[in-house]
Amino acid sequence: MTLLQWLLLLFGIGYLICWIIILIKMFQNWHKGLAILSIALASLFGIGTLITFIFGWKKAREWDDMDNFASVFQWSSGGICRNVMRVWTVCIVGVIIVSIILKI
Repeated sequence: MTLLQWLLLLFGIGYLICWIIILIKMFQNWHKGLAILSIALASLFGIGTLITFIFGWKKAREWDDMDNFASVFQWSSGGICRNVMRVWTVCIVGVIIVSIILKI
């Protein structure tokens, strides 16, 4: 495997981990129906992950404000959910850029 393929793999793993973390937050914050729908639609051209991504950005600040854990262990520029969403955004952009370079 080339370096770009390894990068694509790392971005993909990061993408998956961030998606799972936000799905867990959805279940914890009484959005179970939307979380189940996102899981079901994930195999349909990634529509479920897109729903989770948009909803995660929409609710990240609210979830961070509600979460006592986030207020104790707050990172430099936001709570846990906002930082997970930032990492997820970097992973998405990374996958797109590396895929374009590899012409996948």
